Amino acid sequence: EKEGYTFSGWEPNSLPSTMPAENITVVGSFTINQYTLTYYVDGTLYSAETYDFGAAIVAIDEPSQEGYTFSGWDEVPATMPAEDITITGTFTPNGYLLIYMVDGETYRTILCNYSESIVNSNSNNYDPNSPLLCSSLKADDKITERSMKSLIDYQIELW
Repeated sequence: EKEGYTFSGWEPNSLPSTMPAENITVVGSFTINQYTLTYYVDGTLYSAETYDFGAAIVAIDEPSQEGYTFSGWDEVPATMPAEDITITGTFTPNGYLLIYMVDGETYRTILCNYSESIVNSNSNNYDPNSPLLCSSLKADDKITERSMKSLIDYQIELW
């Protein structure tokens, strides 16, 4: 047995029924096995590639998605092992600033995740007590404790 290989057989594949008056050499050979390297992003199949055992592996390019940062791939081995392997990665929503301006002054700044719902219970009237929150925030959340990746300012004119 040889890791990463399958025994192919002997040559010649048949021997005489009796030993002749000469030496006979029988040679065995192995065939290299192929294994699959599968990439998943957030639980969804992204790509699958087949490699020979021991072949050098170069990780595929990282995917991109608007409004998200890719976490990077799990550890990708330098060479293909003698088994199928799965590599995973995830997208994390980027944080963006939601800046409410009134008469040229910043009324409130809120960090929201991309594609997150914006909750404003009183959007048509100026009310300093109106809750202006992203759906994942609570009134007592401290924005400074949240990740501030890839911040972009959005100005929403209320007037």
